[in-house]
Amino acid sequence: MTNVPRSGRSPRIRTRLVAIQILVVSLLLPLGGRLWYLQIREGAVYTKEASGKHVQQVVQPAVRG
Repeated sequence: MTNVPRSGRSPRIRTRLVAIQILVVSLLLPLGGRLWYLQIREGAVYTKEASGKHVQQVVQPAVRG
């Protein structure tokens, strides 16, 4: 018999996978927090700022003569 658990993964590999999962979550959590902050908390500020930046087309007749 071997010491490998039924799941097919050794405890060392399982530890590495958990460490990678913790690393990925710790990198994505601040990004999600920043997205929430910009979209939800400060959304009104950016909406107000963006409303003044629309492009308006003005049709100007050509000068002839």
